[in-house]
Amino acid sequence: MAGDPPRQLWWTLRLQHLVEAQLISKEQSNRVRNAYACSRLSDDKLKAMLHGEGDDDAAALVKAFWEGERVIVCLELTDSEHNCERTDSVDSTPTRYQSVFMKKPSYAELVDFVESAFHRFEKEAYILKSDQIDIGPTTWNILDPKPSEPHYVVQVCSVRQPFSSITLDDGYRMLGVSRMQDEVLVAKTDLNMDEELADTLQKSTRFKTVEDLMLHLGDDLAARMIVSNPQDDWKLARGCRELIGPVLMAAALLAKGVKIKASMSVTGVHAAGVVDWAMLYKGMSIVVFEAELYCKWEDYLGQVAAEILAAREEYVLSVLGKRKREVDDTLAKVPTWAIITNGLSYKFVKFVTTITNEGKLSKELLGSDTIPVPLVPGMDTKRVVEVVSPVVAYIRYVLEQQKQALDQR
Repeated sequence: MAGDPPRQLWWTLRLQHLVEAQLISKEQSNRVRNAYACSRLSDDKLKAMLHGEGDDDAAALVKAFWEGERVIVCLELTDSEHNCERTDSVDSTPTRYQSVFMKKPSYAELVDFVESAFHRFEKEAYILKSDQIDIGPTTWNILDPKPSEPHYVVQVCSVRQPFSSITLDDGYRMLGVSRMQDEVLVAKTDLNMDEELADTLQKSTRFKTVEDLMLHLGDDLAARMIVSNPQDDWKLARGCRELIGPVLMAAALLAKGVKIKASMSVTGVHAAGVVDWAMLYKGMSIVVFEAELYCKWEDYLGQVAAEILAAREEYVLSVLGKRKREVDDTLAKVPTWAIITNGLSYKFVKFVTTITNEGKLSKELLGSDTIPVPLVPGMDTKRVVEVVSPVVAYIRYVLEQQKQALDQR
């Protein structure tokens, strides 16, 4: 029928795909659309054009549209995190798209169709299924069309996971490593107390030297322990958050140019969620994970690995504006650090990628020794400074290494 929306969409898509396939020019497409208003052509007008009446070029094009082979592919948005059951879109985004191709699209063309139809998958991991069969390049090539329309119905299933659900094996698999090489990281852990602070910090505070800043940190932590004894919370499923924030702040001020955000959302391709802290430089996050008191570091490595990967992916996709397939190449020489702490001890983790002599990407996950921070109520300021200085120096070193890598990228 004249003006029927599905018919109009069909003609528009046919023209679009003919242009993309370079079978017709954009000028020809516009001429057909403008001269004959394809979406509103009556059947009689179509028959007349098919018999060659009117503009010869346009008639030939319409005949190609009408009689040529076409393949219709339908996409359905599903939720693979719950056995691929159909989900309703919370933001009213359509959950079903259909497109017409001049021939069966290649797997790469199918992926492009998915990511143009559902823009979220430009930055989100997903799998494709058809009749419960996982679709990849090989299975798509041998998948037979249905005799009815649409010829192919493809379910698009998100596989992005929340950080909290990531196991150790999941985290290693996401990063592309088999294990963490532990106790291999070393860093400078002493501070020059006579070093002058940045001019901006001196102008904004009464602090002039590193010693001034560390004495302030010592006063702060000593006071906090009077009202919040970390030893009282050993049965609680939490760390000593009130003792972590001031340490991170001091290290960030010493490293210069670093921002801190607590409870920050980080969204990667494969995992997403809220990190306890993010220490940011040029939009790249060093994630800080708050561990429970008296738990093993291994209990958190899977989640931390996922947070490291998500920080890298978010930086490449959201800050640099590149595509998800470009993450590894973009950051091939840029390491990413993470910190695990319960407030009384710290563990540092570094994800390293290098290009081998054969041109392949090598990936390693490295860990540090555990650095104890034995804070107890009743410590005076001087003693607190002695206890926390090594970890402040280590965090400063980590921040400066991350900054240098990004500046040299």
